[in-house]
Amino acid sequence: MFGYKLHHADSLGLNREQLDDLVARVQQAVDEGPLPSAQIALARNGRLALFETFGVADNNTRYNIFSCTKPLVAAAIWRLMGEGLLQIDRPVGHYIAEFADNGKQARDG
Repeated sequence: MFGYKLHHADSLGLNREQLDDLVARVQQAVDEGPLPSAQIALARNGRLALFETFGVADNNTRYNIFSCTKPLVAAAIWRLMGEGLLQIDRPVGHYIAEFADNGKQARDG
């Protein structure tokens, strides 16, 4: 499993029953749905709590997420906002120096 240690969900503050439900739902989607395979990797605070592979795949199988990037980024932004780590009214340059003042800022009025 790529050399990562798997930690107990409880020790990471995760609900084991909810993880089991997630695993069951993904297994059902592979068994009954259009997916030939799937993988789940879930970590908290940098520690891996869940790693499962389903269907015609193995632990070395890699997936491209393509059009899923926008919802993933949106979820990350909502989480950062909820934790007070991102202010939506601040310019991107506040967080990413490469996007700092370049003379193209919107002007009032």
